[in-house]
Amino acid sequence: MSVVVNTGDIKTVVTVTDDGHNVNVSTSAGVQTHVNINGAIPIGFPVPGPQGDPGNEIEIVAQENIAVLSVVTTDGKKASSDILSHNNKIAGIAVAAIANAASGMVISFGEITNQGWNWQKGDRIYLNGFVLSNAGPAAGFSVQVASALEATKLLVNIQPSILL
Repeated sequence: MSVVVNTGDIKTVVTVTDDGHNVNVSTSAGVQTHVNINGAIPIGFPVPGPQGDPGNEIEIVAQENIAVLSVVTTDGKKASSDILSHNNKIAGIAVAAIANAASGMVISFGEITNQGWNWQKGDRIYLNGFVLSNAGPAAGFSVQVASALEATKLLVNIQPSILL
C-alpha cells in the first residue's frame, strides 16, 4: 500500500510492504529511508478488519409458514404493509420456503432472481399487502424493499418505511 503526499514542490511516497513490518519513504528530492515498524500501522493507513459474513443474508426463526420470496419481519412473520406492527421490522425476502418454527435465510441486501418475475428495469419494488409490487400501498405503511435490475432480477435494499 502506498500513500502519496504533496507538500509544495516535494512529493513524498510512503509504502508499507506486504508483510506489514517495513516502511519505505522516498521523496521527489531524492531522499530515501527505510523503517522497520514491527507490525505497527502508521497513522493514516487503514487497518483491515477480519474477513466475515458480508451480511447479505440473515437467519430468522419462522413464527408461521413462510413461502419462498415472501417479505419477512425481524420476528419471523410474513410481512404486510397493512399490519402497522410490521412497520420498521422488515428483515428481508425469504430465499426459500421456511416452515413454522424452523430456521431459514432471508436476503436483506443483494441480488435475488426469480424466472417467474416480469419487472421493468428500474422499477421500485414495494411491499404492498403481503406481496411485492411496483405500486406502493394506499394505506398502512410504505416500504421500498428492492429495485428491478432486470425483468427477473431484483436488488434487495430495504429502505426506511413511511406511515401512510
